[in-house]
Amino acid sequence: MTPIGHLAIGFAVKPGSPKIPLGVLLAASWLLDLLYFIFAFTGIESVVNLTNPGAVPSPYSHGLFMALIWTALAGLLAWRVYRSRRAGLVIGLVVFSHWVLDFISWNNLYLFFEGSPQVGLGLFNALGAGTIYIELGLFVAGMAIYLVTRKRTAARDLIANRGR
Repeated sequence: MTPIGHLAIGFAVKPGSPKIPLGVLLAASWLLDLLYFIFAFTGIESVVNLTNPGAVPSPYSHGLFMALIWTALAGLLAWRVYRSRRAGLVIGLVVFSHWVLDFISWNNLYLFFEGSPQVGLGLFNALGAGTIYIELGLFVAGMAIYLVTRKRTAARDLIANRGR
């Protein structure tokens, strides 16, 4: 899944998490890709051939085992920063949603490290560039949830403050 699809989760989760800034939720939804770019830049992981994204998997950023580690670390950091278990859980789940969406899109996610079995449903292999329509749909849905709820919250706050 490209970053567009991952952002949808950050937007969709925001209304239920008013104490967590939107930027933090969006960064959490991209965390595995951000780690991939850091690891690729430093040579820890190989650069993916964009014309054949399944050619070089990324076990340290996108493998299931490491995704669980990054999820736990992000959740613990959020719990510490926001002093809220709920915030930690939300951030952790948003980080892990990245792996879930990639599992649906790709068929080459390592379970552990290089050489371990690879998993995934391979939607990209089945639809190719057509997956962008699914991602755009997810993005529009996530934005709609965010914007509709934001508008309702703003209207409710306006009404509540009118009597003061």
